[in-house]
Amino acid sequence: MKLVFLGTAGYHPSETRHTSCLMLPEVGVVLDAGSGMFRVRDRLATSTLDIFLSHAHLDHVWGISFLFDTCHGKSLERVTLHAEAAKLAAIQTHLLADELFPAQLPYTACPLRGTVPLAGGGQLAHFPLAHPGGSVGFRLDWPG
Repeated sequence: MKLVFLGTAGYHPSETRHTSCLMLPEVGVVLDAGSGMFRVRDRLATSTLDIFLSHAHLDHVWGISFLFDTCHGKSLERVTLHAEAAKLAAIQTHLLADELFPAQLPYTACPLRGTVPLAGGGQLAHFPLAHPGGSVGFRLDWPG
């Protein structure tokens, strides 16, 4: 399985780097949705997309607003945004407020609880990290 780094910059993108976004194309998993999120569309090889957010700082979430382009022309059965419940609420209330983004994006929000099953028999676990505003780290495992 291949982990693709679509963005690794912090705080803001530069001429050569985009903000945090990593992807496992074979299973449709994205870790953080920074400005590198626009690169997901060309690498998406599944009919589902699971986006896991470590925290809700803008450099990790503003790519959520790119979902119309990410999904355009794709036959996606499901797009799920996974994060801590408070982070999902903050994103909906602020980043996706009608005054800023008056369109309904094609995703379902799912608060992180326990272990999340992934394609191919994998699973994702999350654990708290020390970071301003709160954050989680991820551990992904597959059999074998």
